[in-house]
Amino acid sequence: MSSRAGTRLIEKTISSLDDAFEEANPSGLNVPLVLKLPVGIACCPGSCACLARIPSGFYPIVSQFGRFIINDEAKQDLDQEVEAGGACLPPWKTVEKLITKSVNVFEVPLDSVKTKDNVTAKLDVLIQFQIVHGRTFIEKCGADKLDLLLRAHLDEAVRTMASFKLVKELYDMQGQDEGGIVAEMDKFFRRLGVSILLFTIRSVQLKADMVAYMQAKTGFASQKNHLEADQRLKLQGLDNTMELKKLQEEGQIRRLEEEEKGQKVLSAIDIGISEIRFTSKKELALARAEYEETVQEMLNDAQLEVQDLNNQRDTVTREVEAQTGKEKNDIMADSWMYRRTQELEKVMKSAANESAAKKAVAGAEADSAKVLEARREHEQQMKRLDVFEALSKNTQLRIASLSEVKAGANLSFTEDGFDSVVDAGVRFAKDYFQAPMQERMGGQRHR
Repeated sequence: MSSRAGTRLIEKTISSLDDAFEEANPSGLNVPLVLKLPVGIACCPGSCACLARIPSGFYPIVSQFGRFIINDEAKQDLDQEVEAGGACLPPWKTVEKLITKSVNVFEVPLDSVKTKDNVTAKLDVLIQFQIVHGRTFIEKCGADKLDLLLRAHLDEAVRTMASFKLVKELYDMQGQDEGGIVAEMDKFFRRLGVSILLFTIRSVQLKADMVAYMQAKTGFASQKNHLEADQRLKLQGLDNTMELKKLQEEGQIRRLEEEEKGQKVLSAIDIGISEIRFTSKKELALARAEYEETVQEMLNDAQLEVQDLNNQRDTVTREVEAQTGKEKNDIMADSWMYRRTQELEKVMKSAANESAAKKAVAGAEADSAKVLEARREHEQQMKRLDVFEALSKNTQLRIASLSEVKAGANLSFTEDGFDSVVDAGVRFAKDYFQAPMQERMGGQRHR
């Protein structure tokens, strides 16, 4: 193990679980991956024999009578029966080993690496890896075997890669990562419970004469690049001058073309302006005619509205005059009724006065009743004489017998159509001449 250059992966024996964190730290080039506890050691000295304090950051490997308890390939390490923290283990179960979960760095120097251009170089490479399945790792690989496998794969992978690279390309790869090697190695070591995370070429060392040659070559190449750049700059200046003159001539030609196009455009614009002016005048004349027509229509509408208003005014005036005439007739009728009522009262008062006078006369006559009775009897006798005298002078008069008088007592007179017409005419004439006078709106009176 001491003949191996670079980092060495080891399995380390510890005396107690409490020393796991301190013993798991790398010491120089030695990187402990597996911490082994001696057989028969107490898990927790000075306390209960069945109590074990499992430190975090490790895969605990628990055995029962020397045989690992969990041997199921499908079971993940995160599902182990014993987890970090306190655990009570019976005497037949012991924690044999602790496998670190931390990310580890493995560095290997490689000598006599040949490049594509047959230059010998010395490379210092490193990888970062992590154990992802502790039980698989301890059963299939282990720390010492993993050390050998990593060295073998790195040696083969780096020499294969260098055989396809020139020394300059290989020299420029210092400090860079190589993803292809990581993927290839991770595919192989994943089966052993190890994940390859990173591959880096730390340094590339060449022989002194080769370094001097490369420096001289680099200086000559730099001077050559400088001269070529200066020459290209001068050529570029000439090309720029010619291109500038060419652009100036093309610009002059384009300016003349643009001026000609501008003149054409201005002529087209003038023509367009003339057409617009003509169209505007035409539209203005049409708008003026429409405006005048609209104004005339508005005037006609206004006159019609005025006429309608006059008609409404005349209608209102007639209605007012008719209402006024009606009210006047009503007033005249009321006055006629009032006058008639007053005349009736006057007649009634006259009749009352006359009745009172007759009562007075009757009272006076009552005082001289006998004289008046004789006088009235005398007057009645004189009237009878006048009647008899008239009857005697009537030659057509015939005195009816008693039987004729009795026979005519049962006769009754009936009214015929002529009597009805005469009666209606008399009533109409009576109502017409007794109605009050009415005055029309024109001032004429009528019945």
